[in-house]
Amino acid sequence: MDFPLSFLEPKSYFIFHDLRLQNQSRFFQLDTLLISKKFALIIEVKNMAGALYFDPHFNQLIRTIEGKETAFPDPVMQVSRQESQLTNWFLKNSFPSLPSFH
Repeated sequence: MDFPLSFLEPKSYFIFHDLRLQNQSRFFQLDTLLISKKFALIIEVKNMAGALYFDPHFNQLIRTIEGKETAFPDPVMQVSRQESQLTNWFLKNSFPSLPSFH
């Protein structure tokens, strides 16, 4: 992710990698958070080989590699949860509300 993000104008964007923030008594982690004057973008990075299937019925990611299936938590739900936590963190810390994308 570092390489494509390096093309962004540094004066227009703030990029935070491996960000850990506290929301009430809990902490949450974001792989990358890109902030501009107009929006916040949460980037969750997964490096997985094989065929990937997003199962909306069981809210999981299924990877098939060499005939073996492995289930993982749904990264889409993970980012939705992170978006909610980040919105709450912005409010708690008196930051302006920004549209967020993932």
